[in-house]
Formats: sequence, structure tokens, C-alpha cells
Amino acid sequence: EAWEPVGEGKKAAVKVVYDYKLSNWHNGQPMTMADIKNYIAFAYEWSTKDNEADRYYNPTYASTVRESLGMIVGLRFVDGDTLEVYGNYVHPASDAVIAYRLSWFPALPWEVYEAMADLVVHGGRVSGERYDFSQTEGTEWLHLLVKKHVDDLVAAMGRFKAGRYIPRAIEGDVSFEEASKRYEATIAWAREHGHLWVSNGPFYLDRYDPANMYVELRAFRDPSYPFTPDYWSKRLELVRASVTQFETPVKAELGKGIETKIRVVKRFEYPKTGEQPAEEAYVVVTLRDQKGNIIHKTRAEPIGRGWFKARIPAEKTSKLRTGSYTLEASAAPTEKGFPQVETKHIILVESLETGKPGVGEQVVGEVEEEGLSAAVKLGVILVVVIIVLGVVTLARRRGGKKGKEESEKTRMWGEK
Repeated sequence: EAWEPVGEGKKAAVKVVYDYKLSNWHNGQPMTMADIKNYIAFAYEWSTKDNEADRYYNPTYASTVRESLGMIVGLRFVDGDTLEVYGNYVHPASDAVIAYRLSWFPALPWEVYEAMADLVVHGGRVSGERYDFSQTEGTEWLHLLVKKHVDDLVAAMGRFKAGRYIPRAIEGDVSFEEASKRYEATIAWAREHGHLWVSNGPFYLDRYDPANMYVELRAFRDPSYPFTPDYWSKRLELVRASVTQFETPVKAELGKGIETKIRVVKRFEYPKTGEQPAEEAYVVVTLRDQKGNIIHKTRAEPIGRGWFKARIPAEKTSKLRTGSYTLEASAAPTEKGFPQVETKHIILVESLETGKPGVGEQVVGEVEEEGLSAAVKLGVILVVVIIVLGVVTLARRRGGKKGKEESEKTRMWGEK
């Protein structure tokens, strides 16, 4: 129930500084850092179980904020519109994602949150209903658009004003006069519009008629609203960078650089559509080995008309084996943008100038050398076999001729 010093020895992985653009709430009251401060305190209070009888603990609500609160190491409220958040959430590619995950910004004024908490703990003093932040048996699921619930919330804020109530989390930030104006303005809003969805966006809920399924939104034209009509179209501009050509050699020599060229186009999807050569983009070329490990990564430089160039230095290829490798070209509109990736395969071979083989080539050479020795051995064996066969054949021929001569002599002797 109170803000506590972090203490010495605490460390955080990141620090995010938020400079808030604060305007008026839809009820005309200025939004202040007290709204943000009480919103964070509300999250801690309702997600922390102090004891078994803690009525300011709600397990369903706790499940929605526990992960976000667990990322926070400490907070520093710097001034009227600046908050520092120290946390342990990191993202390898995007600071914007880190800032989003550690951000806190209320959708409702602090007095509405306090009235909701009062109804969950004490019930509705007008209706006699029991309330909860979720659908729970035996209770009403608290809703800012239901008339019965709104009547109970208005009654709670009336008691707050009469009792000069200020939440403990912002006691030193809000005077009773300021709190009283808040209660009065929000009660007046509820009576005029019939609901308590008092927020701070570009549109406000003017009429809500569930019986006729009718909702009417109106533009919030308060001069304090910080965003111009074209702000969001520029802020939410959707542009993608795409690699349309990726020129790389089919093979390269060990100990020599690899030159690459990449053509990138920007594709506009919102608010305008079309495409054009990217004069500026975040283009990176990466060389990976057979297992996908990064050998070298380098930023490509623009050379005009949508073309970029990048070089893998010779000292990187000189340490590699011969074989197949992968070149990747990734392109994004900005460094933090989502990249589109194209890949090509390249074969690294031994240098023709030095004749120095790579490690992989030496293995192949050894295999060939072993194969050559086997071939020589086989050849010798074949020669020996041929010689032996030749000698045997010759001997048989000679033996046959001698037998014929002896037979002839015998026949002639018999005739005599």
C-alpha cells in the first residue's frame, strides 16, 4: 500500500524512458502523472496477495498483469510527464518491442479505477449487488456501460468526495481540490452520457443503446488533444522493403573477397500504395556455413537507383574449408523494421593462384590418392595374371607340337 525504495544492489537489463503526451480526458479534466502512477499501483495492489483475508487481491485480474509486473525491477517518476522503467525484458532485434512490453498507460482516470475497486470490495451501495472484475459465480461482472453498475460507481465517487478521499499511491501528488474536481466532472459525464467509459482517444462514446444495438462515437475536438489529423496516417505508414535481385558469384576462391549486389524496392501499402527503387533501406548481407552459423555479416551500401553493394572480405574466406555456403540478403525499411530475406548458395574452391587447397580439398585429395594406390595395385595383379596365362598357353602349345612330332616318327617307323 506504499511505494518502497528499490534498495542497493538491484540490477536491470534495460532502462526505458517514457515522455508522455498528456491531454484532457473526455470529461475535460487534464490527465496527469498521477493517473499513470495510480494505474501502476492498482496493478500491484490487485495482483499481490498479502494474506488469506486480503480483499484487494483478485486472481483473475492478477493473471492479466503478473507477467508485465514481473519484468519490472524499478520505477522512477521523473517529472510531470516522464517515467523511467527499469526492467529485465530484452529483445534481440527491436528496442520498440522492449518499450512496448514495459509501457504503462491507463485507459481511464484514476477516480474510475478507484470506484471500480470499491465496488469489488464493498459491493454496490445502491443496487446491493456484489461485483467482480471477471465472470464469477454469485457476482456481477463489473461493466462501465451497464446503467445499474454506473449508478453504483457514481455513488462510490460521491462518497469519495464527501470523505475527501485520495488514493494512498498518489496522496502527495493530488490535492483535495483537484480530486474534488475530478469526482464532479466524472459524475457529470456519467449523468450526461449514461456510462463511465471516460477515456482519452480521438473519439469518445456519446451514446450507447444496447436494446437497439446502437453506438454513437464523436470526434474528440478538445484543443489539448496532441495529435493532428495526419499524425496517425504518417505514424502508421506501412512500407516494406523487398529484395528483387541478389547478384552473387556461383563460386569463389578461398582467400579472396566475395562481391555482391542487391536491388531493393520499397512497397507502400498504407496510406498510399505503389513501389519505387529504395534509395535508403537497411540492407545486410550474411555469409553462413553448412550448419547455419554466421561467418560474417555486413551492412550493404547504397550505390543508386535501388542498388546496394556489400563485400565479404578475403580474410574471412581464407579461414574456411572448400565446399558449399549460403549468402543471405535481408532488406528492411529501417534498422528496426521487419526484414525480407533472399538466399543464394556459393561454392568456395581452392585458390588458383596459390594452389593451396582448403581443408576439405585435402580430404578429397587423400581419398583420390588412396583410390589411385588401389588402382595401381589392381593393375599390377592383372599384369601378373596375364603373364602367367601367357606362359601356360605357350607351354601347352609347345607340348602339343612335340607330341605330334613323336607320333609322326612312330607312324613312319611302323611303315618301314
